[in-house]
Formats: sequence, C-alpha cells, structure tokens
Amino acid sequence: MYAGVDPCGKKEQVEIVSILKSIKFMPVHISINPKRIGPTKNGFQVVSRAFGSGSVLNIHMEEDVVLSPDATEMAEWFFRRPDQDRWDALSFLPHPNIGINDPSKPDVVYDLPLDWSMGAKGDTSYTSWGFCFTASVWRNLFCKWWTKGVVWDIGLRSGMRREGKARILGPAISRSNHIGFESSVQPSWNGVYRSTFGNHKIYTGARGLKYVIETKFI
Repeated sequence: MYAGVDPCGKKEQVEIVSILKSIKFMPVHISINPKRIGPTKNGFQVVSRAFGSGSVLNIHMEEDVVLSPDATEMAEWFFRRPDQDRWDALSFLPHPNIGINDPSKPDVVYDLPLDWSMGAKGDTSYTSWGFCFTASVWRNLFCKWWTKGVVWDIGLRSGMRREGKARILGPAISRSNHIGFESSVQPSWNGVYRSTFGNHKIYTGARGLKYVIETKFI
C-alpha cells in the first residue's frame, strides 16, 4: 500500500499515520508531504510512486471510501484476464445516476458501451470512489489527464470525453461507496450525498465469486 499524507493538525496527522502503520496484512509505504499540496497532486505523486516502484496494477481510493469484501478479488480477476487490455479501468462504483446497482447479480460485471463511458448520459461510467487500472494505462492515458481538471477526477472525466479513449468495466452491484458527508470538506456535499449516495448499497456477501462480463445497454 502506498499512502500520501498532506500536513494537517499535529494530533490528526499522528492519528492518520498511526492508523496506516497499524495495517499488517500488506507492506505500507507512507509519505508525508513537506507542505500541503491537495488531493490532485497528492494522488498523482502516490500513484506515480507506486508504479515507479514496480507495481503493475493500482487500486486507487481516497481515505473516505469503503470497499466490499471482494473488491480486491475483483481487481485481481480484472488484471488476470487474458483480454484485460480491452479495458482501461475497473470502476468499483459506476455512477448511481446511470442505473447500476442490482443486488440480484453479484457476479456480473458490465462492459459499459463506449458512448456511455464517454458521457452520453451526462456523466461517465467511471467514478472516483474506488477504481483500478494498470501501469500501461497510467503511462498512456491517466497520467496525462490527472492534473488537467479542477480536481483529479474531473481531469480524468474530461480526458475520457475529449479523447474518447477510455473503456470501463463496472459491477452490477457496487463494490464501493463514500463513507459519509460528515467527512467532506465541501459544503455542497451534504445534499449530494443524501440524494445520490446516502441509500446506495454495496455488496457485502461472500467472496470467491466467479465473475462474468455482460454488456450493459441503455
């Protein structure tokens, strides 16, 4: 795990680092920035550091995201597919506004049509609440787009729309969600969370599913 920590209150920073150091199920590499650089540059540095250290697949998430028990299994399934290079990313939470969250299909992963991924319905099928991508996609696409927006996720969406190159997979029932509007620094997030993500359910069932890909038509 690679984690980047922006400077904050001394007590809060000690708590954040303590939580990261308590993780024992994998090696954790912690970087504390000398000055506050914000989520866009911080994320860019962390992902660059991970791939620069030899990582071949990155699961990217901010600290306010929760994952389903099988999210890492789904990421590994995505990476190990012989045809994996057909897609650029696996999004754990395709946007709720485009109608994906079917608990009856825990093993289904949708191949989202290209025009949908490019925002034909007003948004992309990609969301910033947990997604994974390979080192080659980072080098060829995402690193070019990451810092081009007001914030990093807007930069990625804009790049997807502008260049029309991204193809996204997304589960029929989400594998991630936002932890809650109380953690947000954006005053407008309260209403957005309540209207969009507040009742959004994620998969909490058994691991070890045999995932299958279906095409999602709208």
